[in-house]
Amino acid sequence: MKRNDFMPLIMAALIANGGSLKISEVCEYVWTHNNQKIMLSQVLYTWQYDIRWAANELRRQNFIKSEPRGYWTIK
Repeated sequence: MKRNDFMPLIMAALIANGGSLKISEVCEYVWTHNNQKIMLSQVLYTWQYDIRWAANELRRQNFIKSEPRGYWTIK
């Protein structure tokens, strides 16, 4: 896995849960559904950073917003 791989995982988490989740809930969803991939890859020790990087990239591309504070929401 690489950083970019987290972008569709974030979107899948949001779509599966009505379009908006707390950041911690997105991370929990991604971990629950992808922990084997994460553990077997080189992002095991950086995946929390990488998922936030991916969210920033999704914001730059205008797919999500960080509103209200502490949540990621599909635009």
